[in-house]
Amino acid sequence: MALWGSRVRFSSAPPDQRFFIMSTNTLGKYAESLALHELTKRGFNVSIPFGEYRYDLIAEKNGFFKRIQIKYVGSLTKRSTISVILHSISRRGRLKYNADEIDYVAVYCKPTENFYIIPYSDVSGKTAVSLRVKPSANNQSRNVIPASSYENRWDFLENSE
Repeated sequence: MALWGSRVRFSSAPPDQRFFIMSTNTLGKYAESLALHELTKRGFNVSIPFGEYRYDLIAEKNGFFKRIQIKYVGSLTKRSTISVILHSISRRGRLKYNADEIDYVAVYCKPTENFYIIPYSDVSGKTAVSLRVKPSANNQSRNVIPASSYENRWDFLENSE
């Protein structure tokens, strides 16, 4: 069953097992609302841009403004990583972000129910990044980015850099 005029679908499963199937745009807006709540709770002034911009929110505290791109990740990979795509898709194709457009990427991961605040300077030039939630089976550490380095690091947004 669908709501008239929407993409929201309801399962025909019993009420306690129903779920919503949301579009990627809706999931993104959900993550934005969670980020807005978190930032406001932490004393930031938050602005939502009007028009087409590459960032989703602007967070301000102590006179420092940060442009934030919000991402939603619904599941971990088989290797227990959070895979973050660092581009958007438009009619013109894939558009990579750059340092002139965003300052931070805030990734909401549904399985961990945490945000991962990544300075764009840490991932500049990449099209994707994987954050490892659990140690690798062979204890490999080369090219491994621990998710804990960015987990709930809202304090990154408070500095003047």
